[in-house]
Amino acid sequence: MKIDTPDYFALWSFLDNEEFTFRAIASAMDFAFNLKYKDVYNANGLIEDLAKREREIARIEAILKPLGLEACRAEEW
Repeated sequence: MKIDTPDYFALWSFLDNEEFTFRAIASAMDFAFNLKYKDVYNANGLIEDLAKREREIARIEAILKPLGLEACRAEEW
């Protein structure tokens, strides 16, 4: 499996930061990037550089805020 977009790692880090389980993240990444769930689950994409991770999480938040991020966060799952 080749992952050739920085958005993959940014979104994975964002969802991890939002406390999604690895299974939930793998399902979302499978859907968003048209990858196989098993491959995504076995190749998690956390950004290890903490400064870069924080920048990428902030970038994804900025994209999602106009789409209702705060309302989604307020919902009970």
